[in-house]
Amino acid sequence: MNFLSKLSSARSDEIGRLRRKLYFFSFFDEFILIYPLYTLMFQAHGLTGAQISSLLIVLSATIFVLQVPAGSVADIFSRRFVLTAAVMVRALAFMCWLLFPNYIGFLVGFVLWGVKRAFVSGTMESFVFDELKRLERSREYARVTGHMQTYALFGFILGGFGAGVLAGFGFSLILLCSIAAICVSAGAIYSLPSAPKVKHAKRAPYMQTLKAGVRVTLRNPVVLFIVSIGAVVNGLRVVDEYYGLFFHELRFNNQMVALWIAGIYVFGALGSFIASKMERKLPVSLVLIVWAALLGVATILPASLAPVSLGLFGLMYYAMTVLLNARLQHEISDEVRATATSVTSFVAEFLTLAVYGIFALTSDKGYALGLHIVAISIACFGVVFGIASRIYHKTSAN
Repeated sequence: MNFLSKLSSARSDEIGRLRRKLYFFSFFDEFILIYPLYTLMFQAHGLTGAQISSLLIVLSATIFVLQVPAGSVADIFSRRFVLTAAVMVRALAFMCWLLFPNYIGFLVGFVLWGVKRAFVSGTMESFVFDELKRLERSREYARVTGHMQTYALFGFILGGFGAGVLAGFGFSLILLCSIAAICVSAGAIYSLPSAPKVKHAKRAPYMQTLKAGVRVTLRNPVVLFIVSIGAVVNGLRVVDEYYGLFFHELRFNNQMVALWIAGIYVFGALGSFIASKMERKLPVSLVLIVWAALLGVATILPASLAPVSLGLFGLMYYAMTVLLNARLQHEISDEVRATATSVTSFVAEFLTLAVYGIFALTSDKGYALGLHIVAISIACFGVVFGIASRIYHKTSAN
């Protein structure tokens, strides 16, 4: 075997190790058994629905505020160090929940969790790109990150089933298992090499990007349409944070809640898988109204069927996410895509906060009411999109 063949074989082995460690991290980063049950844990420790919603608002706000400085920190320090530290911060969050099971302890934990999510999101993408660039495989970036998402989803599903098995032993054991999974995922990141940073194009300040995105969005009806739908879909789907509390109202015990939530995400995985087969010219308004109906119907079906309706709701969400992303790639040029994404995220964040506010105001009357209001809101958006689309097509035809 000549030198070039040996070099190629060594590089292939290194790429294989990189992929395995990234997939290992992705799985254990989401193999968090407390995920499907943490709202029930808050409720069990005396928190009201309004207090639980306020905690979720703090989590969302922390991520939103820290996303921009997080990118700058990752450009200054070792990305492997930033990722490892951020992952371990979430272990501290769960330790805080374990030692201080009250509103302040949960609040501090959510702030720490928000720090983790803000520092991992963009930093992980840059880290993976730099590693693949170093190995001259940057063209595989989309495939590798796609597989990472798949492993993460499997981790979430199996974590839900694990929570169902351990639910009878109490929240403390489930938190300890979650902390152990986090430590394993941090170890996987720390074992990766620290790639030399690739010089990327200089990023514009977030507000500057956002303003440019608003101008582009308002000038282009196609961009406005895609951004609006994406913001609605991603902003309102956070109702899943309240599934556990809703199932608890339906008299499901903690074990059944965890198993049903894991099952709902199985539907989500199926939605991602079959999305390409659903790529037909269906009216967006009709799709959103059906999506809303699945959410609303879940509140009036017999308890045994409600999770199935919510599972189909999740299936449609993941399928729509894939299809919207594909539409974005085909319809929007590269220089516009980043700005359009900024606008989508910004609007979606406000809709997310609105959902949390709805449940904060209505939780004392039952979580089914909150689901009803969000379902009606989605249906209204569907009608608005339908009317706007019809007006646009008539105007274009003239």
